[in-house]
Amino acid sequence: MDVAAGALLTREDLAARYSVPKATIDQWAYKKYGPPYFRVGRYARYRIEDVLAWEGRQASVPGEPAR
Repeated sequence: MDVAAGALLTREDLAARYSVPKATIDQWAYKKYGPPYFRVGRYARYRIEDVLAWEGRQASVPGEPAR
């Protein structure tokens, strides 16, 4: 998924990015897990910068304990 800086992603976009069902992204939001998001009316939007930063924090290094 090639996304421009400043782009806003939907939960459907995140589900496609991670190859998981949208319900998984919905559960992450409910459990306060996953990338931070904000609301535009009733719709959740994710800034690509926040998504990339969250992904970077999720990376594990062999031999190091999980974060």
